[in-house]
Amino acid sequence: MLLKSAVVGVLAWLSLRAMMPLVGGLMPIEVVLTEVGSRVSSMMTSVAVAGVVMAGADYAVIRRRIGKQVRMSHAEVKQEHKQTEGDPLVKSAIRSRQLAASRNRMIQDVADADVLLVNPTHVAVALRYQPELGAPRVVARGAGVVADRIRTRAAEERVPMVRDVPLARALYRSCDVGQEIPPELWAAVAQVLAFVIRLRTRGRAAGAHATPRDDADLPAVGRGRHRREHGRGEVPPNPSGRDAGRR
Repeated sequence: MLLKSAVVGVLAWLSLRAMMPLVGGLMPIEVVLTEVGSRVSSMMTSVAVAGVVMAGADYAVIRRRIGKQVRMSHAEVKQEHKQTEGDPLVKSAIRSRQLAASRNRMIQDVADADVLLVNPTHVAVALRYQPELGAPRVVARGAGVVADRIRTRAAEERVPMVRDVPLARALYRSCDVGQEIPPELWAAVAQVLAFVIRLRTRGRAAGAHATPRDDADLPAVGRGRHRREHGRGEVPPNPSGRDAGRR
């Protein structure tokens, strides 16, 4: 504001100083009035032009100042991204907790299994057979530490454990939790379930057992994450002719 006032004052003073010789001179009044009017008009034009120029400069300065104020720093951009998309650390912690909760539920479901196929220490796959639902389903599967937890839970719940390396590996590769076993493995699993049912009728099902299957070769089976379940119209072989899934 001081700069604007100073510019307008300088222009006005220059115009007035130029008109001073006309005041009190010997020139006719008509000429004096005409000359003064011309000088005043020129002064008004100069002041108006100066005002427009200073207004444009003022706008540019204010715009630049506001732009600096609203521009966010790198840290502020990261913080806004966290607030909008979610903190990656928090999301990772949530995923870890969800995975742990899902795994704990899976371990608890081992109690409902009819048989646990083991490898014998690296892989464990728990199966449950309910004829009204179709083929046996995987209720738990794991390798390494998770397999150890599954075996411990099975021992606590007296779930029969059958050592069958090729069948356990094939089921682990081809099935996810909640999936039915593939049709290629129906016959092999039916032999194991029939064996477990015979042991149960004698009261000797709990504990570890060797596989009843004679042949170790199994047909090739696709991976479980890309394998579709078989249709409902297909009926798997019943290992006992009755509900083998009930204890």
